[in-house]
Amino acid sequence: MKKNVKKLLAIFALGILSGCASQVPLPSNVAVTQSGSNGSYIDKVDFSYDAQGTPDFSKLKLCVAENVTNNDVSLRDASGSFVGAYTKNYYQTNHMQTVSGKNVFKYLDENSSTLIANGTTVSVTQSLIPIKDFVKYEAKSAVANNKITLVFFNITRAQQDTGAATNDGFNPVGVWPGARSQDVYASLETVAHKIKTCLN
Repeated sequence: MKKNVKKLLAIFALGILSGCASQVPLPSNVAVTQSGSNGSYIDKVDFSYDAQGTPDFSKLKLCVAENVTNNDVSLRDASGSFVGAYTKNYYQTNHMQTVSGKNVFKYLDENSSTLIANGTTVSVTQSLIPIKDFVKYEAKSAVANNKITLVFFNITRAQQDTGAATNDGFNPVGVWPGARSQDVYASLETVAHKIKTCLN
């Protein structure tokens, strides 16, 4: 009996570890980093490509300015809401926090035709009940030798409204099932596509 219980516990523990270790499929241009025992996260996404000729750096700056925004975002939750012991009424406590945006251009170097931009975009899950996330990132872009460099890094996401759970703001994007990394990737791909289209 004890041996059977131990076997069941071992199988259960192995199942949990396997679930934690599993990773959703992501494109080959996504680099993943391990964060100790906390799992793996998106490190960077590289949308660099070869171009027909080298665009002028001023064109790159214009395209980034037109397609990258970094406005303030508001995050909400209703943690602390409760049902009155006597009235049986539901009392909802709403919390809101505003995360300030920054200037879009963090770094500009005319000599090397390189820039780093701060950006925020929106990611929405394609599910029965859509979940809206804000995605913050930095993007390094450069033009040189018929090549366009476009790399997104420092990628974090925050759910707009977490309901009864505490909204803990922006955090790195996990790559395990349920972390919505594929939706985040799609939102960054949209930004990259807009910049590429503008440059062509």
